[in-house]
Amino acid sequence: MFDTPPLSPWIDLAPHGDSRGQLTVAEGLALPFEIKRLYWLHGFSGAPRGGHAHRTLWQVFVPLAGALTLTLETARGARSYRLDNPARALLVGPMTWRDLTDFAPETVCLVMASAAYDEADYIRDHAAFRVAARHVTFSPTTA
Repeated sequence: MFDTPPLSPWIDLAPHGDSRGQLTVAEGLALPFEIKRLYWLHGFSGAPRGGHAHRTLWQVFVPLAGALTLTLETARGARSYRLDNPARALLVGPMTWRDLTDFAPETVCLVMASAAYDEADYIRDHAAFRVAARHVTFSPTTA
């Protein structure tokens, strides 16, 4: 058991390239979850995205094009990550507040999630998240 998931470690994907270009593979990843949903974010207006946490959902963020900043907060603190390399993904665990900002033009970000959309899994009030995050424990095998 641990208090909260780690503040989102990087996952290096497997890039393969030659004179024709690059192919990056996300195969055999050691994720703490089975991928149940894929979606991508694009067409950013410049307004921040996110502004919420998930109670149980795990996600992996992959910047397919462009770049963005993902600021994450857990009971352990906050940290910002610049996602700008499609061969590098970021693992985000449950009970992690996320804010997405600073989008480069034409940014596309793929998200792999551990479950289908469920509004009941969201925490949209930051103060309520901070209270809840202090009192939650997770087992890495329950994702």
